[in-house]
Amino acid sequence: MTTLLFGVQSSLPSVPYIKAVDLFMIVSFANVFAALVEFAVVNYTSMREKERRESKPPKNTKKKYTVVSKSHIYSYKTLNLSWPGTK
Repeated sequence: MTTLLFGVQSSLPSVPYIKAVDLFMIVSFANVFAALVEFAVVNYTSMREKERRESKPPKNTKKKYTVVSKSHIYSYKTLNLSWPGTK
């Protein structure tokens, strides 16, 4: 891209103001640089997220218990639970 920039500037007359070609080349350089930075940021964040997921154990989900003995069901009070609809 640098070769293009200097090649175009040498074939055009020298003027004191910025030309459309100069502006186009500056924007093109900025887009290429921004794409490179974006790739680096996305790659870094995705790698950190992957490491974080692999290092953490999965979250425990709430377990539902039904405790049944031979002749009776344990009371909700024994299991530190309340009857449905009460607090």
